[in-house]
Amino acid sequence: MSSKPPTEVEDDHLVLQPQAPVELHQDCLLEILSWLPAKSICQLRCLNKSTCDLYFDHLLQKLQTLHARTDSGIFVHTSSSFSSFKEFFLSSSSGVPPESIEFMLKKSRKIVASSNGLIVFQTNCSSTTSAGDLCVFNPVLQTIAPISSPPDVSLDDKPRISVTCTSTGDGLEFNIILVTMKPGEHPYEWRTILECHCYSSKNMSWEYLKAIDDLGRRGINFENPVFVSGSIFWASDTGSYMRNTDPYILVFDVEKRTSEFMSLPEEAQKIGIDNYRIQVAPWADKSLCLIQYIKSRAVVIWVMESPVSSGSWMKVHEVDLVSLGLGDVHQTLDSFTMINSELLVFTSEDCLYTYSLEDKQMKKLGEHNQGLYPQLRPYANTFHPCGKFENM
Repeated sequence: MSSKPPTEVEDDHLVLQPQAPVELHQDCLLEILSWLPAKSICQLRCLNKSTCDLYFDHLLQKLQTLHARTDSGIFVHTSSSFSSFKEFFLSSSSGVPPESIEFMLKKSRKIVASSNGLIVFQTNCSSTTSAGDLCVFNPVLQTIAPISSPPDVSLDDKPRISVTCTSTGDGLEFNIILVTMKPGEHPYEWRTILECHCYSSKNMSWEYLKAIDDLGRRGINFENPVFVSGSIFWASDTGSYMRNTDPYILVFDVEKRTSEFMSLPEEAQKIGIDNYRIQVAPWADKSLCLIQYIKSRAVVIWVMESPVSSGSWMKVHEVDLVSLGLGDVHQTLDSFTMINSELLVFTSEDCLYTYSLEDKQMKKLGEHNQGLYPQLRPYANTFHPCGKFENM
C-alpha cells in the first residue's frame, strides 16, 4: 500500500512537509519587523544574536516610527513636581525597559511633552549642570539628546512653559514648539504674553515665531496644548467668574504665525458654565476633538469637521457617568483626554481609567498617586531617533 503524500488532509489535520529555512533579505526583514511594537522587536534580541543591533538601523527606525504612530501607553504626572510620574501601557506587547523608568525618575526631570515615542523633559536647574535646558528621550532605545534653551529665553527660574513635539514626515526628525508665559511689559498691566519658539532637530537650531498678546479674557489650560494640522490649540477654563465671556479655544497657526479664538459647539454652550469643563485632543485624519465633561451627568465628544479651521463641530459620542463607573454623586472626572480616537482616558481620585467608544466598556488601569488633576501624556512605543545630538 503506497503512502499518502505529506500534504494530503487526513482526519482534518494537514501534514506539512518540513521546508528548508528561507533567508530573507535584510530590507525585507526590516519591513516585517517595522510593523511590531518596539518592545516586541527588542525582545527578539534574546532569540537571535543577529538582531541585536537591528533596532539601531535607520531604515527600521524610520519604518517602525511611521507604522507605530498609535498611542499604546500613557504617563501620568503632576504639573509641578520633578521626577514624579506613573506609567501605564494598554497591552503587554508595549512597554519600556525598567532601566529607562529608573533613569527618568532619578535624573530630576519633569515631563512636558510626549509624541510618537519621544518624551520631552524640562531639567531641574538645581540638580544638573545644564540648568534650565530641555532634553528629548526615547525610553525604548535609551537614547537622549540635550537641547539648549533659545538664546533669548531662560528657564532657570522655572517659568510656566507649554511644549508640543511633532515628528517630521520621514519619521527621523522632530520639531519642538516651546511657549513661555510672561507678564505684560507695563507693571500695572493685567495681561499675559506667550512667547513662541520652534526647535528643528534637522537644523539643530531655534527660530522665533511670535508673541501672542491676546489670550482672551479667560485663563487657558496652558500646560495641555494639542498640535493638530499645523496649529496649537489650548482650551480655556469654564468658571462663572467671567459670565459675559463664553469658554473658547485659543488657536495658534505655526506656519502663518497668527492666533485666533475658536467657539465651542452651540449645543455645548447651552450648559451652565459652572457645570462643565473642556479639554481638546487630536482626532483621526488630522482633526480636532473637544471633550466636554458635564458634571454629575455625562461626557460628550465633539469632532471638528474638516478642515479644522472651519469651526464646524459634530457630536460623535455621549456617555453617562454611570457607564464610566462614576455613579456616586461625589465622584468626579479630574483629568481626561482621548487617545487613538477610540479611548477616553480619565482619572478619578487616585485611579486611571479608560472607556472604549467602540465596545462601550470601562476599564480600571490602576492607581497613579499623582494627586488631583494630573497631566496625561499619551505615549507611542516607537524607535523614533532623538536627532543628531542623541547619545546613549
